[in-house]
Amino acid sequence: MTFRPEHDLHRRRFGRNLGIGLLLAGFVALVFALTVVKVTRGDKCDDSGPNPCHPPASGDPDCTEASCGFITVEVHNFFGPVTCTITAQAEGVLGTVDLADGDTKQTQFYFGVPGRWVDADCQGPGSTRESDRLDWPS
Repeated sequence: MTFRPEHDLHRRRFGRNLGIGLLLAGFVALVFALTVVKVTRGDKCDDSGPNPCHPPASGDPDCTEASCGFITVEVHNFFGPVTCTITAQAEGVLGTVDLADGDTKQTQFYFGVPGRWVDADCQGPGSTRESDRLDWPS
């Protein structure tokens, strides 16, 4: 059985289809590259002072280090609602926080151990996922 030689029209279509495919893949990569999560230390707190990290008698551990502060999360370009899981080194998962795309939110979670990290792993619509890690400042 012999095959006929490829027609010129098919060769031109292949080139165009390949170009459109690469352009689409580049656009998808650009959208994922622009998806941003940023975790920072928000307001400072001190359970032995006038700005406590948690309500009295809540049972939560006290934070009395000079570096104690609330964890703030900022998200951009997720194109929908975002759920972030906050994790701290040696503490484990602190909890989750829900944000809208483009939000910056100071969470109710606090931390205060300089040199250890805090991580925000955020999941958006579909399989959009991004995370950021902060080495906690002094």
